[in-house]
Amino acid sequence: MKHLYETDPEFMERLEYFCEEVQKEEGQQLDDVTRYMAILSTLIGCQGVDAYQSVLPEALDKGLTPVMVKEIVYQSTDYVGIGRMLPFLMATNEIFRERNIAMPLEGQATTTLEDRLEKGAQAQVDIFGEGMKEFWKKGHINRWLAANCFGDYYTRKGLDYKQRELITFCFLAAQGGCEPQLTSHAAGNMRIGNDKEFLIRVISQCLPYIGNFSVTMKDLVWGNITGFCGFVGGLIQGFGRLVRRKSRPDVIFLKGGFVGLPVGLVARMLKIPYVVHESDAVPGLANRILMKHAAVVASGWAGLKCARPVVQVGIPVAPEFKAVTEAQQKSLKKTFGFDPE
Repeated sequence: MKHLYETDPEFMERLEYFCEEVQKEEGQQLDDVTRYMAILSTLIGCQGVDAYQSVLPEALDKGLTPVMVKEIVYQSTDYVGIGRMLPFLMATNEIFRERNIAMPLEGQATTTLEDRLEKGAQAQVDIFGEGMKEFWKKGHINRWLAANCFGDYYTRKGLDYKQRELITFCFLAAQGGCEPQLTSHAAGNMRIGNDKEFLIRVISQCLPYIGNFSVTMKDLVWGNITGFCGFVGGLIQGFGRLVRRKSRPDVIFLKGGFVGLPVGLVARMLKIPYVVHESDAVPGLANRILMKHAAVVASGWAGLKCARPVVQVGIPVAPEFKAVTEAQQKSLKKTFGFDPE
């Protein structure tokens, strides 16, 4: 990008200053190797091949090994596809030749075509937990994910699990529209030691390369992670309390929300009937899920459509709230600056 200093000097002055500002920001710094791993992965994710060609020599000078670079590029195949990965592999090979780096590099594979599925499934368990043990059996896409993504790439030498989860996080963050997968891999990162603060530093350092979205993305990702963890915790807690027959209720009353949903799902699994109360005109997601298997849906208003039996019961109101006359309504509206009519 050196020619841009001649054609666009003012822009390059500010861009360079901002990149340095981000790099040196107190509390948001990364070591050089981690920082350049994140940046290269981000540029692959957002398809910034020209910027990638400009940054790669810096990354090699700052300690990223040729093997690490190739591993980043190889692994991106499962997240951006061959069509979008190939220009980066070609650019990498071109720069390696310019720097007299002999190719092919030393092999890094640790699996064979015969055991790639088995070892890939184990890698999923190592990163995401025992819940992934039989995941590969739930359809051919899941089997390919275990064998190819994890068996062919995550098991390779050159990068460890923490580094591989980091670059996956960057691939997904840079692409946009991958929030569910990004949330899942953020949780995977944290499970193996890349904590929340570390991932926020990663996002901060990548910001100049993928745009100023950090606040929105941070709120979205961490909000989803927190909600997901709370949901899983609710399932565990609900199961622990309801599975004991001595304390098992005959029926459960639910109002929906992130508190009620896991209890309702556990109740359905244990065949405990439950009643859902819906006070809103438009049911929320939790109640829409719970209504499908409720014994009875208690509605606050007439006209609620549901496949299960619906009973209009109204909305419970505390005695402190009393009915007001039309004259009182107009007076109150006027008091608060609204048009009485």
